[in-house]
Amino acid sequence: AVESLGAATVIVTDKTGTLTKNEMRVKEVNSKDHRDKELLKCAVLCNSASLVLKEDGGGFDILGDTTEGALLLWAKDQGLDIDLMRAEGKLVEEIPFDLQTRKMTVVWQDTQKATFTKGAPEVLITESSLSEKEKEKWDLKYKEMAKKGLRILAFSKDGEFLGLVGIADEVRPEVKDALRVTAEAGIDVVM
Repeated sequence: AVESLGAATVIVTDKTGTLTKNEMRVKEVNSKDHRDKELLKCAVLCNSASLVLKEDGGGFDILGDTTEGALLLWAKDQGLDIDLMRAEGKLVEEIPFDLQTRKMTVVWQDTQKATFTKGAPEVLITESSLSEKEKEKWDLKYKEMAKKGLRILAFSKDGEFLGLVGIADEVRPEVKDALRVTAEAGIDVVM
């Protein structure tokens, strides 16, 4: 058993929670025309996740999708009262995320009715009211963010493009040294 580990030449590992902290967080935000507040509102309202205060009071647990939870944590970090925002309006209709459309849409009623959409950048950029030149610019921005290893979501309100949010699960601090040691030992790591 343990003796055979000395002959190992390859380690196959899961990344999420093993090499990473298993804590999705917003790492980069690019809003169109400084529409940060609208982008933040869209990220909260077009979202099925919830945050629950941990028993020890040290942060929040995410109920639901961790990517959507990361958006809610970002909103909290920005000082937004998520519960108050949701209580001030009413969800009129929700079209859940679908693998074919690659987006989620909600119709929300507060002082006025609005349609908020969250989804794949290549879908929302294409469907938006952006000019061709703006679409190229935002497609390039999306690709730059993707090269950084971010999971990117695009947002729109009533068909108007609001921007991009990049989310990542940070690598644990000890992973870099562990990968270096395994490489020096001639062991390949497959993630």
